[in-house]
Amino acid sequence: MPRRRIIWVFIAVTCVPAATVLWLGWRLLEQDRRLETQYRQERREQAADRAVRSLQAALSDPALFQTPPGRGAILVFYPAGPVMFHSESRALPEASTEVFREGEDIENRKGDFKRAAETYRGLTGAREPAVRAGAWLRLGRTLRKARDYGGALAAYGELARFENVAAAGWPATLAAAWGRCAVLEDQKRDEDLRNSARWLRQRLDAGQWPLTRAVYDIFAEDAERWTGEKRPRETELLTEAANELWGRVRRGEEAGEGRRVMAVSGEPVTLLWQPARSGTAVFAASNSFAEQAWLRRSGEAVWLRDEAGRFSPAPAPVDFVLRHPAETRLPWVLAVAASSSSDGFSVRRQLLLLLLAVVALFTLAGGYICVRVLRREFALARMQSDFVSAVSHEFRTPLTSMRLITEALEDDRVPDPVRLRDSYRSLSRATQRLHRLVEDLLDFRRMESGAIEYRMRSLDAAETVRNVTEEFRKEVEERGFRVRVQVEQGARIKADESALCRALWNLLDNAAKYSGDSQDIDVSLQRDGSRVSVSVTDRGIGIAPEEQTQLFAKFYRGENAKRSGIRGTGIGLAMVAQIAAAHGGRVSVVSEPGHGSTFTMSLPMEEP
Repeated sequence: MPRRRIIWVFIAVTCVPAATVLWLGWRLLEQDRRLETQYRQERREQAADRAVRSLQAALSDPALFQTPPGRGAILVFYPAGPVMFHSESRALPEASTEVFREGEDIENRKGDFKRAAETYRGLTGAREPAVRAGAWLRLGRTLRKARDYGGALAAYGELARFENVAAAGWPATLAAAWGRCAVLEDQKRDEDLRNSARWLRQRLDAGQWPLTRAVYDIFAEDAERWTGEKRPRETELLTEAANELWGRVRRGEEAGEGRRVMAVSGEPVTLLWQPARSGTAVFAASNSFAEQAWLRRSGEAVWLRDEAGRFSPAPAPVDFVLRHPAETRLPWVLAVAASSSSDGFSVRRQLLLLLLAVVALFTLAGGYICVRVLRREFALARMQSDFVSAVSHEFRTPLTSMRLITEALEDDRVPDPVRLRDSYRSLSRATQRLHRLVEDLLDFRRMESGAIEYRMRSLDAAETVRNVTEEFRKEVEERGFRVRVQVEQGARIKADESALCRALWNLLDNAAKYSGDSQDIDVSLQRDGSRVSVSVTDRGIGIAPEEQTQLFAKFYRGENAKRSGIRGTGIGLAMVAQIAAAHGGRVSVVSEPGHGSTFTMSLPMEEP
C-alpha cells in the first residue's frame, strides 16, 4: 500500500474516533456547566428567600423597641428622649442678665475680682432659683480668675444642685461640671480632671441635658481632650440620623411607622420607627450592627448595598442575587449568595476531564507509537530496497569480471602465458569476492536468527591480525593502497577464527572503500588491561557525528557514502557489531568529516 494511503488510513482509524470522543466529552462538559449554573442560580434564589424571611422576622420582633440595643445602635423615644443632642434648642428657665450687670461690670471692666465676687455672693441668697444659679456660676468664674481654686470648686459644687435651670445659656448642672473640670485643669490635677471629665462624658452620652448639636460638640471636644478618650462618633451619627427622622415624622414627611436607610455624613444608617405611648420610638443602627445582629443570624451569605451600588462590607468575588426594598419590605438592597456545598458537579467534571485526558493521552501515545513504527518500517523498506540494489551491484561486478575472463579463455584470446596466469589470478579473486559476498549474506541471516554457532578456541591475536592484514594487502596493493600494521605481541584471545577474520576483513574493506584520495590504511593491536583493542584507521571522507550512532544498524549507509556513489550492502558493520558482541566485546568509532575514521574492536583477553 502506498505511504500516503497508509497515513490517511491511520488518521481515519485512530484520529477520527478520538476526535469524536473528545468532541462529545466537550459537549458533555458544556452541558454540565449549564446545569451547574442553573442549579446554583436556583440555590441563590432559595438562599435569598430564606434570608429575606429571616430579616423580616428580625425587624418585626416586638422586643426590638422594648430593650436597649447593644453597641452600634440606639433606641430613642421622641419627644421625651433621652438623646445626646437635639435638632432644636429647648429653653430652660434663666435669670435676666440685668440682675448681674453690676457684678459683670466690676468683673470685666474694672477687673476687681474681689468686689465682683462679693456682689455675686450677695445674689446667691435670692428667692428665684434661676438667679441663685446664675450667681453661683459667675461667682465660680470670678474666683477662678482670682486663682481662688478652692472657692471656685465650692461655688461650682453649689451650682450643681440646680436642676432644670439654665445659667449663662447652659444647663446649670452642665455648667457646674464643665467649670469644675476647668478649675482642675488650671490646678493640673490630672487624675481628678480625668475622673470629672469622664462623669461629664457619661452624662453627655446619656442625653441628660437638652443640647443642640453645636453646644454638644463644644462640651464633647473638651471631654475628649480632658479624658484622652475618643468621642463616640458612631453614636453621634446614629443620634443625628434619629433626630433627622423625627423631624420628618413631626413635619408629616414620613409615615408614623416605617423602615429606611438614611445617609448621614456619607455613612448609611438603618432606621426603624413606630408609634409609642407618648410619641414615636426610633431605632437607629449602623451597618456593623445590622451585620452582627441580623445578617449573620440569617444563616446565609448576605451583604448590604446602597443606592450607589457599594457593598458594606465588600463581598467576596462570588455570584449573588439582589433583593430590592420594593419586593422585600426591608430597608436595604440585599445581595445574597448561596452557601458553598458539595453538589457533585466539580467531582463529576474532574472525572470527565480526567477521562478525556486519558483518551487524549492514549490517542497521542498510540499515534506516536504508530508513527514511529511506520517511519521505522518505511525506513527499513527503503534500506532493504537500497540493500537489494547494492547487493545486485556487488554481485554484478565480480560476475562481469568472471564472464569476460571466461569468454577470453574460451576463445583462446590469451596466448601469452604471463597474461594467462594474470587472468586466472583475476578469475580467482572475483570468485573469492563472490564467495565472500554469499557467505556474508548467509552468515548475517544466521546471526539475526541466532542459528550461527561460534567455535571458540585460543588464538594469538597478533598473528591473526597480521594474517588477515597481509591477505587484504595482496588484494588491494594493485589498486595503490598502502596497508601498515603494528601489533603488540603476547595477547591471546578465545574466539571463532573465521568470524573474527571476517569482522576484521569488513573493517579493512570499509577503510578501503571510504579512503577517498588518501590510500593509507593503518592497523594496530594494543593491550588495554584485560582487553585487546584492534583498530583500523583510514584518512578518507569521514562520518558526520549525527550518523555515527546509526552506523551499526543493518542496511544503514551514511549520506556521505551515498553522495559519493560508493557501493555497499549496509550489513558489513552490523556483522562486525554482532560478532564483537558474541565474543563479549564491542565496536566503536571515532570520526571527523574530511579527516578519516578509526574503528576499534575491543575483545576480552583469554584468562590464564
